[in-house]
Amino acid sequence: FVVLANAAVPGTAPPGRVGQAPGFFGGITSLASAVGAPLGLWLVETIPIWVFRLILFACLLLALPTVLKYFPRRFAWRGNETVGVRPGHNEKRSLRKVGRRAGEVFGLILMLSPFLIGMIVFGIIIGFGPGEDVAVAALFIAGMQVSAVMGPFVAGAIADRCPPFALNILGLVLTAIGLVCAVVSYDATLFVAMLIIGLGLGAMQSASLVMAFASVSSPSRASVAWNMNFDIGLAIAGVVGGLGFTYLGSSSTFLVCALVLLFAGALSWIARTLQTRNN
Repeated sequence: FVVLANAAVPGTAPPGRVGQAPGFFGGITSLASAVGAPLGLWLVETIPIWVFRLILFACLLLALPTVLKYFPRRFAWRGNETVGVRPGHNEKRSLRKVGRRAGEVFGLILMLSPFLIGMIVFGIIIGFGPGEDVAVAALFIAGMQVSAVMGPFVAGAIADRCPPFALNILGLVLTAIGLVCAVVSYDATLFVAMLIIGLGLGAMQSASLVMAFASVSSPSRASVAWNMNFDIGLAIAGVVGGLGFTYLGSSSTFLVCALVLLFAGALSWIARTLQTRNN
């Protein structure tokens, strides 16, 4: 459902405002996650489970009007005629198509690699906290989440006025700066560092989605690739955070993440440069 909804995002935006739509999409989905997790934990301890399930079912019903509005009303079927096609032409065209898709996939992997590392950073902080011996860690995590919710809205507001790749690099730099600041920060300054990380991650979330839509021939492929990076990044975060906090400590783990994030940004920059030259 998330992948399909994500693929439908470009079609909901007017011409020239494609960058704004992913910003709203990312901000709303981030807000839903940030609100839903603590609210669900509180409800499940407060009300009977059957009432809790009814509330979840009612929430799902809220999606029905949107489904009815955007559900395709008619399907266009195309025949398989190959009139006037020379022998071997289909095979050559298929090979070119496969090669073009492989190039799209490889370029998209490199371009979305900073976003993948960003989701690893997000998962590490959510799962393991903002650092060792930090009192009231939930407060700092909440600050990062609120900032991550605001990030896509801000990025979406300016995505149509500046290149999404530049916006993605800006989010990358903000995240790296926040990670470095978190190593040497305490109390109030650590909270500011978490806000910077959240803002950077939110900007990367929106900008990388716009880049994905612009880099491949189909919104569906872009949506699948972007959501795979989102989920894989959160999955890897558990392993990286566990090993890092156990053997390196939080400070070294954050510094390694910042370095890997910058390295991924360099790879995406190279991929972008090569793509521009080829075009």
